[in-house]
Amino acid sequence: MEESGLTIGNDADGTIGTGSVDSFEDYQRGERSKSMTRQITVIFSLTALLIFIGCSKEKETTSTVPVAPTYVGSGACRTCHAEIYAEFSETGHKSGLGTVTGGIPPAYPDTVQPADLPPAGYSWGDISYVVGGFGWKTNFVDAQGYLVTGSETQWNLETQAWAAYDSNLSPGTKSFDCARCHTTGYEFSENGHQGGLPGIIGTWAENGVTCERCHGPGGQHVFAPGEHGMQIDDGSELCGECHYGSEDYRIKASDGLIMHNQQYSELISAGHANIPCALCHDPHRSAKYDAQNAIIAACTDCHNGKVVDHPGPDDCVLCHMPKSVLSAVPNGSGIYLRGDMRSHIFRINADISQGQFYPDGADMYSEGFNGLNFSCLSSCHGSESLAWAESNAGSIHP
Repeated sequence: MEESGLTIGNDADGTIGTGSVDSFEDYQRGERSKSMTRQITVIFSLTALLIFIGCSKEKETTSTVPVAPTYVGSGACRTCHAEIYAEFSETGHKSGLGTVTGGIPPAYPDTVQPADLPPAGYSWGDISYVVGGFGWKTNFVDAQGYLVTGSETQWNLETQAWAAYDSNLSPGTKSFDCARCHTTGYEFSENGHQGGLPGIIGTWAENGVTCERCHGPGGQHVFAPGEHGMQIDDGSELCGECHYGSEDYRIKASDGLIMHNQQYSELISAGHANIPCALCHDPHRSAKYDAQNAIIAACTDCHNGKVVDHPGPDDCVLCHMPKSVLSAVPNGSGIYLRGDMRSHIFRINADISQGQFYPDGADMYSEGFNGLNFSCLSSCHGSESLAWAESNAGSIHP
C-alpha cells in the first residue's frame, strides 16, 4: 500500500479501513492521541464516581446516625440488654408513670396488686395516666391532665384501700407537675403540655424512670455502639436529682414523720452523700420486692463495730434505718408512730430531750438523726418507754 492516501478504519468485518491519513506515522500518532483521551476520560469518570459515592455515604451517615444525642426508648436498649431490661422491668422506677390506653390501665409486675378500678365517679376512660402504683400508693391523672383529688382518690397498696389525696382541692385544679421525676427525657415548659393536656406541666420522651434517665440519651449509642458509649454514673448526685426534699437539702417532715423520697437529703445529713447509692443498691432490681438481690452490700462491709449487748436481731437497719419515713400508710401513734419506708439518715440520737423535728414557718423539718422513739420503740420495743430506751441505748455498741 502507498504511504499517502492510506485508508484506515474499523469496517464491519473488523478489518482496518475507512478514514484517510497521509501516512502510517500519522495514523499511529492519531491512535496514541485517542488512547490518551480515552484514559483521561476514564480517570475523570472514576474520580467523579468516587466523589459521588463519598458524598452519598456522607449523606447516608448524617441522615442515619443522629448528630446530637436523642432519646430512643428503653425498648431499643432491650434489644442488646435483654437480661438487665427484664430485671429493671420489675422495679418501681419502670412503673413510675403509666398510660391508660383505650380504657385499659397499665400493666404491673406479678408482685404488685394494683388498683382494679379508678376512683369512684371515674371510669378508665376518664383517666389518662396512672402515677406510681408499684410499691406504696397509686394516684391518677384525669383526661385533662390534672391529678385526681378528693377523699378517696389514692389507692394504698399495703391496705388495699382508698385514702384521701389533697381532699381540700377541687377536682380538675391540681396540675400534674410530677413528671420531672416520673418520666425520662423531661422538658419543663409552662406552655408545653404532654399530649396537649392542659393540666400537665412539660413534656417527656418516655413514661417512667427508664434506662436513658440515668444513662443519658441513647440515639448515638444505638447506631454506633463502639463509637458512642453510654453514661455510667454511680454517684449519689444523680439519684439526688429526684430523691431530695427542699432546695437546700433539708429533710421535709409532716405529722411526725419524714416525707417520702428524700434519701439524698438524708444521706447528706448523715455524712454519707459521697457514698454512691449503687454501692448498696443494684439500680436494676427492686429493693421493695427483691431485697435479697437488690441490696448488694451490708453495713458491716464498711463498719467493723459489733453489737455486743443486744439480745435480739443484730441487723443494723432495724435501729439505724427505722421506718421513720411515710409514703402512704402510717402505723401506731405517739412515741410508737412509724412510717412505711426506711430512713437513710443512719445516725441515732440517744438524748431524748432533743426533738427530731423542728418548724420553720408553716413547714416542718427533720434533724439529721433518728430519735429513740423510731430506732427502739416503734421498731421492736412497743411496750417500753423513752426513758427505758435512753438508759439502755448506750450499751448497745462497745
